[in-house]
Amino acid sequence: MKTFGLTVLVGVLIYFLHSYLPWYSPMIFSILVFAIFELKLGNVITAAFFGSVLASLLMTFLIDSANEAILSNRIAGIFGLTSGIYLHVITALIAGISGILGGFLGYSFRRMIVKRRKDNVYYGGR
Repeated sequence: MKTFGLTVLVGVLIYFLHSYLPWYSPMIFSILVFAIFELKLGNVITAAFFGSVLASLLMTFLIDSANEAILSNRIAGIFGLTSGIYLHVITALIAGISGILGGFLGYSFRRMIVKRRKDNVYYGGR
């Protein structure tokens, strides 16, 4: 449940602030979110990827539907693609990769700074 909540948090941050910041803003938001909240690495990667991809897909579809997909279809023709939807998918994958890298960095920063308890009996724990 925490993973879903952080996926939504990353997605909302990206959706509302990505218009004002550069293309690597999913990385910035993922670093901040996953440096603050503790998750396992697999959940961090999942939440960062899906939050970034869903927010970017939604944003690009809304922007593209406002101008009836004229520009995206023309750019797709320049790149030899058959439809402008491929541009949405490529943009979302770039945002997803950026989100994964940011999530991993945030996870690593948290592991460097926050000391973990050693609960193992071999280390004198419980």
